[in-house]
Amino acid sequence: MPGLLGIVLLVTFMGNALASESTQKEGASQHAPQVGNCLLPGQIKKLGQAFTAVAPRRIVKTTEADCKQRGGEYTGSVESTSQHK
Repeated sequence: MPGLLGIVLLVTFMGNALASESTQKEGASQHAPQVGNCLLPGQIKKLGQAFTAVAPRRIVKTTEADCKQRGGEYTGSVESTSQHK
């Protein structure tokens, strides 16, 4: 009987170890910075004292964290928004 209990504990321990290893691999891939399209706000340009204009918004490829820091709108993966001429 003690042998059976040892085998059950060993199988349980190995199953938990394998599950935590796969969870760590998934967690590492989720935290890797993903590069995608970021729609930056238009630049404000002042021409003289009376005229102020806003330049059009620009699309740049950057990470989501960098996009938020620059005040942009992260739109996702590069493939999802393609421009056709």
